Amino acid sequence: MNFDTIRYHLTGPWAIVCYVLILILWLTDTNADPYIELKNKIKQHKEPIHQLGLGYEYKWYSNGKLYIEGGVRTEGYSTEFGYKYKWDRFTLKGKVESSKVNNWNHVIETKLRYSF
Repeated sequence: MNFDTIRYHLTGPWAIVCYVLILILWLTDTNADPYIELKNKIKQHKEPIHQLGLGYEYKWYSNGKLYIEGGVRTEGYSTEFGYKYKWDRFTLKGKVESSKVNNWNHVIETKLRYSF
């Protein structure tokens, strides 16, 4: 088997699955939890988007979490990496979400919350 064949087989959704599995094995710890998640998004005047992904959540320091997930979605596939950290009444959350139907689309989201 030559390298061109290997590169061909590790593109598309299979590449995402391989990267997620490698990251899961790398982050394996007693503080980490794998999960499966089903998401449905419905936007006004657009077709619904259904996603099924495999993810892994890792506890980060005492008040934080990191997660990564990847999987299939309506007419394509997607990946997501995010974090959440709490300080007293403040919560900082963020994520990078990438999806591909015809071309890659990326969304970066950050939230800072103060709880009363």
